[in-house]
Amino acid sequence: MKKTLSMILVLAMCAALLCGVGGTALASEEFEGLTEATTISLAANPIGQSSYQQAAEISDAFVKAGSLLTVTAEATNGYEENPSLVANGEVEIAFTNNLMLADAYNATGVYEGMEPEQCLGVISLSCNKTHVIVPADSDITEVSADAFRGKRIGIGQVGGTSRTDALNLMAALGLEPDDYDGYEVKGAEQTEMMKNGQLDVFIWNGKAPIATVIDLLSTPSMDFRFLPIPDDVIDTIIENSDGAYTRQALFPDYYNTEDETFIEEDIPTYGNNAVLFAGADVPEEVVYEFVKQFVENLEALGEVNASFKEIKPETMLEGISVPLHPGALRYFQEIGLPGIEAYAE
Repeated sequence: MKKTLSMILVLAMCAALLCGVGGTALASEEFEGLTEATTISLAANPIGQSSYQQAAEISDAFVKAGSLLTVTAEATNGYEENPSLVANGEVEIAFTNNLMLADAYNATGVYEGMEPEQCLGVISLSCNKTHVIVPADSDITEVSADAFRGKRIGIGQVGGTSRTDALNLMAALGLEPDDYDGYEVKGAEQTEMMKNGQLDVFIWNGKAPIATVIDLLSTPSMDFRFLPIPDDVIDTIIENSDGAYTRQALFPDYYNTEDETFIEEDIPTYGNNAVLFAGADVPEEVVYEFVKQFVENLEALGEVNASFKEIKPETMLEGISVPLHPGALRYFQEIGLPGIEAYAE
């Protein structure tokens, strides 16, 4: 059976070659690509969390495809740490989100003092969506200041985007840190604390389905509920972020199984796009091979993780406000990816 995405890319490449899309020296230079076996590190987040799961799946897909590029999934403290690891040359490619990538490229915010222009865009991914979960028998029935005040709430580890997103949710509710008992722990630890009755509310973000959430929902003799985030709260979060966050939903097919239904209808929430980026010093042929294998194996990746299905050719540059790595630029020019002309100027 022909692969739909592959056919789209092949047709786009043919059109690009015939029409001369891009028209830059980069696209027309003689380029051999990767010619020898190479191993790189792909920094994600802690083991058990969504990006680490994706990194491991990318690694496996490259092996199955017979690529010369071997990708090693690396566990880190999370998206906030990853730009520093890339800029320092400790890893070649990493996950973060578009807000953090912009700050890293410009050496602003938490990256002030870091050498600028060391982190370049590779490809925009699916959205990290915020999950709010409580025990099924909890008296917490809504996401509100009154419901959360004084409660034990897991908000994610320091340096991780889940913590940032949780704090932005609390701010939108009008809650200060002293208004609730916040636990700054990783997703796996939050899951165990929920199982042991040590938390009232579980807040975590990621590319659904999230492994730690699946683990939580699979707990024997315990049931949990997803809480929808009210529209006015989502509006406030989006407004406070100048549009960096977007309105999203958790869909039933993320977590429902043949035997159990956890989500009966779409759950309103908010999110922020994840992105892969590379160090400016990483060789062009390495990033080119990475992007080529990633794009051409998206259908296979989607078969093992539903979040990959959300990545479409027309959204692969979505939200990337920094220059692309030359390897990514070259590949996207070759296939005539929509919007690539803006990055070739």
